[in-house]
Amino acid sequence: MGALLLAAGAGQRMGGPKPALPLGGVPLVVRAYQSLGEAGLPTIVVTGAHAAAVRTCLPDVPHVHALAHEEGLSASLRAGLLAVPAGWRAVLVALADMPAIAPATHAAVACALAAGALVARPVHAGRPGHPVGFGRALFPSLAALRGDRGARALLARLPVVEVPVDDAGIHLDLDTPQDLTAAEARLSTGGPR
Repeated sequence: MGALLLAAGAGQRMGGPKPALPLGGVPLVVRAYQSLGEAGLPTIVVTGAHAAAVRTCLPDVPHVHALAHEEGLSASLRAGLLAVPAGWRAVLVALADMPAIAPATHAAVACALAAGALVARPVHAGRPGHPVGFGRALFPSLAALRGDRGARALLARLPVVEVPVDDAGIHLDLDTPQDLTAAEARLSTGGPR
């Protein structure tokens, strides 16, 4: 089992290479990658619009480039799935613009998959969040997705194991400069990493 860290978006609302932007002095993609690593998950980073910036942030980790990244999240997911080693029975799909997820959350979702869940995701305060984990049996369905909505439609028709976590970071998605500024303020006052 391992993780795909999707870092292929153009970051238009952020105005530039979002994965490389710093939060507390550490690039978003590095924070997300480190959390997955602390959870013991080997990770493949999927690059796209800002591949050079992402590779500069994480030069010594496995990368795969989503050639069709302009098509949206599903293209990044397809590229990542093609790179998944044969031995991985499941994969967590994590997003580079969600850098505040605790390693324990990643580990808890991975444990649910290891225990046999076909799909698992964390839930905090009654709301589901990220990352979402998928068993290998779903890889063909994931690869067939199109557009920028990811697996939302697929999740709606599957039995999802919801993993309760005490981690507000599963909802912290940084899409705009205002989001980043607010996250910096939370970080400086001891909020989610």
